[in-house]
Amino acid sequence: MQQINRNRINFIFAILFLFFLILLFRAIYLNIALSGVESAKITDLNPNKRYDILDRNDNILATDIVTYTLYAEPYNIRSTKQVVNDLKKIAPLLNWKNIEKKLANKKFKGRVLLIRDLTPKQKVAINNLGHVGLYFHEDLKRFYPYSNILSHLLGFVDYDEYGLSGFEGYVSKILLNNQQVYQDKIRLSIDIK
Repeated sequence: MQQINRNRINFIFAILFLFFLILLFRAIYLNIALSGVESAKITDLNPNKRYDILDRNDNILATDIVTYTLYAEPYNIRSTKQVVNDLKKIAPLLNWKNIEKKLANKKFKGRVLLIRDLTPKQKVAINNLGHVGLYFHEDLKRFYPYSNILSHLLGFVDYDEYGLSGFEGYVSKILLNNQQVYQDKIRLSIDIK
């Protein structure tokens, strides 16, 4: 009698263990599958991704252009004066005394921001200098071909490409409220001419 009860109890425990094991694997599977979906939503709704804004005749009113940010690792730079002198020729309007102080600190083990908003041509020129310890980061910068003619309507974006006012702000709010914009160009009804 006790042998039959033990067999039944062992059988019930085995079934319960199997049931919880199946639930555990299902939870892990769903977690992995849903994390992929969430990351896809985040990339689709990235507020840093800006859309071209066009007028009704397809003239570009706002678009993104590629710029570069120059960073340096002071401990990797061999000759601070040589680097500063070479960079002065490419971007002469910067505060080079401050940049030279940043580069002279060889104990700092991180990266130091040197120059923002470099054009692709300037990036190639700096790359061709061949200095060790200089690094670039690709950025997107909002560009308005008609300058401030439609600024009251289009608004503007901050340095992180987030719209602060006007139509740029409206699009950013749509993206933050999880309403997707399924196009890379948005056409307005205004005519720039």
